[in-house]
Amino acid sequence: MEFVRKITHDDFVIITNRLKADFNVVFYNAEEPSVMESFKIHNRIKDIKGTFFKNNTLVIRGDAATPEYQHVLDVVSSVLDYA
Repeated sequence: MEFVRKITHDDFVIITNRLKADFNVVFYNAEEPSVMESFKIHNRIKDIKGTFFKNNTLVIRGDAATPEYQHVLDVVSSVLDYA
C-alpha cells in the first residue's frame, strides 16, 4: 500500500536521510512560515519507506496491515490537514 501526496506550492518540505535509516520530514506552511510540523519515518520498522520525488510527490510505502504503517499514515495526514 502507498500513501501518495502532491505537495502544493504553498508548502515547504524538507526531507533528510543522513543515516540511510530514518527519514526526517519537515513541513512548513508558506502562509505561516513560523509554523512547522515534523515527523520521522523509521525505515527499519516493517519495511516502511518514504520517498520524496523531484516532481514534489511524497510517497510512503509499507504494509497497510501493520500499526506502524497506519501510525505513519495518520501522522502524515494530520500534518497535511493542518497545513
